[in-house]
Amino acid sequence: MLSNAVMSTRLSIQWNPTPDSKPPPEETLTMVLTSPGELFVDIRSWLNPTPAQKKFPLEWAFAGSEIELPDVDGKKVIQFNHQFFDSVYIQEYTTWSKNYNHLAKQKQKQQQLHHQTHKLAVDDSTAELDLPPMPDRSSIPLDIGYFSSFPDGRRLETGSMANPATGKVEPYEEIWVSVDPITSKPDAYRLAGSVQNSVFPYSDDELEADAKLKSKKSLDCYVFDISPAHTDKYEGRLIKLGNWLQGVFWDKSNFESPISVIRAWFDDKKGNWVRLIEVGIECEKFPLFDFEEGIGRVGEKVIVEGVHWECVECWF
Repeated sequence: MLSNAVMSTRLSIQWNPTPDSKPPPEETLTMVLTSPGELFVDIRSWLNPTPAQKKFPLEWAFAGSEIELPDVDGKKVIQFNHQFFDSVYIQEYTTWSKNYNHLAKQKQKQQQLHHQTHKLAVDDSTAELDLPPMPDRSSIPLDIGYFSSFPDGRRLETGSMANPATGKVEPYEEIWVSVDPITSKPDAYRLAGSVQNSVFPYSDDELEADAKLKSKKSLDCYVFDISPAHTDKYEGRLIKLGNWLQGVFWDKSNFESPISVIRAWFDDKKGNWVRLIEVGIECEKFPLFDFEEGIGRVGEKVIVEGVHWECVECWF
């Protein structure tokens, strides 16, 4: 089953492609970790964030599950469901909630003043607040990708999904490649599987070093979700695959910085996790520990900084 676990990085994306258009340079460092049970965490961080983007330097962060659909014209079809966690939805929901609370307080003050002046009962109703409908997870657009492969191991994904820049569902083309979650390093990805080396070329010495590392360390995968009994306060997921992990976290009571995101790589030489991406103020609440000590059997619960996590997948 571990053969179904995948670590992928994106090489390019093009919105509204035309037959003669060429993919633009990749503007993010996008990585997806997918478990054998087809759960995933997808983090897309800006390579060169603008001043406005630095407060939240991610194009998108989401997590959910994959469903493989019947092939279409020889292409593999996958539906990516990210109603589980979607940073765009969370930001919209948080903005709506802040506006709701602000207007509700204003109305309450007006009602109290009116009551004091006219000796009338206070109406605590918020039904007449001037707000658009509350964002709902069911409004998150479906994300269905159609995949074909190139000889060098790259994958072409086409389809339509919500463009984070416009908020509209638009056609796209993405080029992906699977990389090795054990031998890949932050500055040197290694292709997974038996494919050509034209995407990330490397020397014979590097190949030999990779082979030695893989002979000493086997692939494993752990998935932790916020325990269902505590999702009224928090939601989130962390996936550890080989020497890599990614996590997303939503603190529902925090309207200023509700989302925290982490990406880390395990340095075998130093024996510790190197944090490559830390966004938000709750990164200490992720379950980062030595997975080789036997922590993380399915159903096992751990508490980190008051947050209850539960292992939902474990493969080793």
